[in-house]
Amino acid sequence: MDFWENKRVWIIGASSGIGEGLVRCLIKKNAWVVVSARRKDRLEQLRNESPSAQLTLLPMDVEDHGSIGEKTKDAWSHFGGLDVVFLNAGIAVRDRSIETSLDLEKKLFDINFWGLVAVAKALLSLKSPDSLLHLAVTSSLSGKYGVPKLAAYAASKHALHGYFDSLRAETSSNLRIHLVIPGFVRTDIAVTGWKGDGTANGKMQNAL
Repeated sequence: MDFWENKRVWIIGASSGIGEGLVRCLIKKNAWVVVSARRKDRLEQLRNESPSAQLTLLPMDVEDHGSIGEKTKDAWSHFGGLDVVFLNAGIAVRDRSIETSLDLEKKLFDINFWGLVAVAKALLSLKSPDSLLHLAVTSSLSGKYGVPKLAAYAASKHALHGYFDSLRAETSSNLRIHLVIPGFVRTDIAVTGWKGDGTANGKMQNAL
């Protein structure tokens, strides 16, 4: 049997890019999937493409840390628990550090780092010690290396590595933590991300 068949999966950051691709893939593999993102309209488009009881919509903004506990309980209870959670939400700032405001960098960390940490903490409060849970954390090559014009984004990904590597060392083997480091992927993260002044970047990032 395929690993994903009948697995209970929550994908956070499911409205585009890697998350959107995961939704389509896992529905085909007969997983039961809860999808979350800020953009409810994009989630509804996914459901219209795959009208199935396997797919459940749970709009959520990971920047709203106060709502994460209840949203996590909703995702957990929908299928009576979760087997795999994809911590995939994120935003990018593409600009020189000197041109990027500190407030914008803090906002990025609230989404890319603290939002995902808040979800992980909420999940651990629900998980029983003997149940198996996989956390797949979407990082980046810039989580390993500094990249020009992506200082805050790279820092948030470095922070995810430090936090989740440490969490892995603290917990039992029934919590499996996977740090995913994709290379260049053609997604909208650069298009929908910000310039240093907070306006939309509006263009695709080149690999070179």
